[in-house]
Amino acid sequence: MINNSMRTFITITTLLVTCTLLSSCSVRFVYNQADLLVPWYIKSYIQLNEGQSHFVKKRLNYHLRWHRRTQLPEYADLLLRATPVIFEARHEPRHNPATPPEASQPTDNLPSRLTNQHLLTLKTLQQEMTQLSHRLSERIAPDLAELFLTASEAQRLDIYERFEKDNQRYREKYLDTDNETQKALAYEEMRPHIERWIGSMTADQTAYLKTWSERTIPIHQHILTYRIRWQQRFKDLLNWHHTEHAEIKADLIELFARPNQGWHPDHQAILTHNQTVTLQLLAEIQHSLTKKQRRKASKKAHKLAKSFKRLASE
Repeated sequence: MINNSMRTFITITTLLVTCTLLSSCSVRFVYNQADLLVPWYIKSYIQLNEGQSHFVKKRLNYHLRWHRRTQLPEYADLLLRATPVIFEARHEPRHNPATPPEASQPTDNLPSRLTNQHLLTLKTLQQEMTQLSHRLSERIAPDLAELFLTASEAQRLDIYERFEKDNQRYREKYLDTDNETQKALAYEEMRPHIERWIGSMTADQTAYLKTWSERTIPIHQHILTYRIRWQQRFKDLLNWHHTEHAEIKADLIELFARPNQGWHPDHQAILTHNQTVTLQLLAEIQHSLTKKQRRKASKKAHKLAKSFKRLASE
C-alpha cells in the first residue's frame, strides 16, 4: 500500500496465492503459471537482458519450490484454524440492522454485541498472514537486490519512468477527488472482496460496510509521500552502487525486506485507526453471517486449504 508497485513486486508470489483467496482463480493454475506471470510483471519495470532473464528464472523456480514446500502448508493450516472461528461460529440473534447502533460511537468503542475476543481472534489471524508475507519478502530481498544492481543506466531510467507513471495514476485515482468520493471508492473496492467469500451481502452487512467506509480516514496523501521517499532511496542506492557494492546491496536488501519502515507517526496513527475499524467490520460481518453464507465461506476455505496441501505434496 505504501508503495503499490514495488510492494507488489516484492510480494508477487504471496499476491499470486492471495489471488486465489479473493477470487475464483484456480490455485493450481496460478502456481503453474507463476513462472510466466512473475517475469511478465518484472518486465513491466525493466526489460531484462539474457543474463538477467536466466537469473530471474533460476531464482524464481527456487523460491517457488521453497514456497510450495514450506509456506503452502502454513496457509492451509491457517485457513483450517480460521474457518471454525470465523465461518462456523454461532452467535445470538442480531438487533435491527436498519441503523447500525455503533455508527455514532468513537472508533475505539466496541459495539456491545461484539467482544474483545472477536477482535483479538481476527487480529491474531491477520498477524499470522502478515508474518507469512514478511517471511517471503525477507527471503527474496537478496535476489531482488542482486537483480537491480545489474541494471544498466537505460534500465534504471525505465524503472524511474514507471515509478512516475504509477504515482500519477495513484494521484488521479485517490487524490484528485474529495473525501466523500474517496470513501465511496473504499466502499466499492471492499465490497467485492467480502462477497467473493460469502456471496451477496445482507442489508445488515451492507450497512456495516457503509459505516466502515465513513469511519476510515483517508491516508492516500501519506502513502504517496512515503512511496516517493522510498523510490528516491531506491534511486540513490542504484546510482551509488558502482562505488560500494557490498554496502549498497545490504541497504537494498533492507529496503526490499522491510519496505514499511520509516513511516511518520501521523501515518502510523491513521493506519492503526483504519486497521482497527477494518477488524471491527470483519467482526460485524462474522457476527451477522447467515447459515448460507457460513456454508459458502466454509466450503471455499476448506477447498483452498485442500488445494494448498495437494500442491505442497507434489
